[in-house]
Amino acid sequence: MYLVSTIMLIVAIVAYLFIEVNNLEVTKFYIKSDKLVNKFIGKKIIQISDLHGKSFGKNNDKLIQYIDKERPDVIFVTGDMIESDKKNYEPVYQLLKHLSEKYKVYYITGNHEHKALLKKYRDNYLEYFEKIKELNIVRVNNQKLVLDTNFNLVRRVSIKPEDKLDIDEESTITEEISNEEGVQKKHKKQKKYRYFNLYGLVLPFDTYRYLFSNRNAKKVDYDYIKNKLGNLNKDECNMLLAHNPLYFEEYAKWGVDYVFSGHVHGGIIRLPKIGGLLSPDRKFFPKYSFGEYTKDNTKMFVSKGLGGSAVKVRINCRPEIVSIKFI
Repeated sequence: MYLVSTIMLIVAIVAYLFIEVNNLEVTKFYIKSDKLVNKFIGKKIIQISDLHGKSFGKNNDKLIQYIDKERPDVIFVTGDMIESDKKNYEPVYQLLKHLSEKYKVYYITGNHEHKALLKKYRDNYLEYFEKIKELNIVRVNNQKLVLDTNFNLVRRVSIKPEDKLDIDEESTITEEISNEEGVQKKHKKQKKYRYFNLYGLVLPFDTYRYLFSNRNAKKVDYDYIKNKLGNLNKDECNMLLAHNPLYFEEYAKWGVDYVFSGHVHGGIIRLPKIGGLLSPDRKFFPKYSFGEYTKDNTKMFVSKGLGGSAVKVRINCRPEIVSIKFI
């Protein structure tokens, strides 16, 4: 009887772990910005992150179905789509190819995209990046892009510390703001823009620390971000794709409105009322592991991701796509 109970318990645990890593969920958030025109309302961003070469069904059909069901206007890919120790990148390439044929896709480099070019399958991933160039995908690596209300790329802007856009006044709408009593505030005006700025920050490879590595990671600070991406025009709406959420304080100090990150895999094991247990940089209870965070005027969305790397187990931490709607 004891043996039967033990076997049943083991089977139940294995079944649970299988379900946890293979059953997708959709996490929903909202953006309400007084810097954007009403035409953005109802538009939807899908964020996918940290696939690590995993497949959900043949040709990732299951993942594609979940994305299609959300009917996104744009897809933000926040890094680590590939697994640097895997030779075969084809499932990831085919997924991105499929998505880029239906949606606008903006893609930021994660640490595994870095790492793949330093490992034994370097030639394979040089080929992967060349093939990505042929797709309708925009890589946002240390760049500033201007996107319109349909998320079309209007222009790329070279990064300078004093950088400001020279856009015609007709591209803005001015509205008068009223107070709670309905009395107009005298001469108070607020611009609403028909575009937003999308930045992509590539974090250096040596800022990441790995699970079985003793190497100390270098830090990213405000000066590094400013040097790479320049000054923000804070009158405009600014969004940032940055793979690692653990530098949120520095992103907020820079002054960006919205940040999209992944990397931490939700903390791998999520404990009730506590949160994620472990981050990829070998720290327990990472401060930013999953969900929505706010500091000053900056909001960050952190995805639990889709796959896994050194630790492929997930407990109370199912893979997800993130759906973010403008309201």
